[in-house]
Amino acid sequence: MPKDGTVHELTSNAILFLQQLLDFQETAGAMLASQETSSSATSYSSEFSKRLLSTYICKVLGNLQLNLLSKSKVYEDPALSAVFLHNNYNYILKSLEKSELIQLVAVTQKTAERSYREHIEQQIQIYQRSWLKVTDYISEKSLPVFQPGVKLRDKERQVIKERFKGFNDGLEELCKIQKAWAIPDTEQRDKIRQAQKTMVKESYGAFLHRYGNVPFTKNPEKYIKYRVEQVGDMIDRLFDTSA
Repeated sequence: MPKDGTVHELTSNAILFLQQLLDFQETAGAMLASQETSSSATSYSSEFSKRLLSTYICKVLGNLQLNLLSKSKVYEDPALSAVFLHNNYNYILKSLEKSELIQLVAVTQKTAERSYREHIEQQIQIYQRSWLKVTDYISEKSLPVFQPGVKLRDKERQVIKERFKGFNDGLEELCKIQKAWAIPDTEQRDKIRQAQKTMVKESYGAFLHRYGNVPFTKNPEKYIKYRVEQVGDMIDRLFDTSA
């Protein structure tokens, strides 16, 4: 299994096989039709052969998807598992779209393209949940309500310290781990980074605006380690071991 969650060799080999099958689709369709036991097998049409070939390709893709789902369970981290499935589903869809395969698949599965797009988006959403353990630290939940000019109690100061520290530690850990993961598709990589960056920066910006100037510690630099722009820069380096 690829440690970085990139496209599996099984996927690229299966797609290569199907693409090569296109060069012999008439022959392949005729062979499949000749194996049919129905009376129409003796006088099959090109349309009949095309439907049989479409059914065969869809079976290959279906088995590939089941295999990928099984392989994804090897990863202990659900977010990396999601990245792996995302990469493979995206590779399959892009490969189908670049060839005549997508039209051939649509002969018997008209919703196949939409289905792959839904699978891809679903895996992105699962991946994004990995950031909740970071942003939960800076959510409004259980935060002290204070009046300007009123001295904070020790317990309130401690809560704010823990929130900043939890966010900092979580951000650093996730960025370190996910930097080593791979999303080969540039468009998808930029899309995922941007969505994550927007969400985290907005949450952190609001938290920083609310508590950045509150006297909760004598050493603010110990807890307020990052500016909003720095957080965005860190997320921009995800999925890039060279950054």
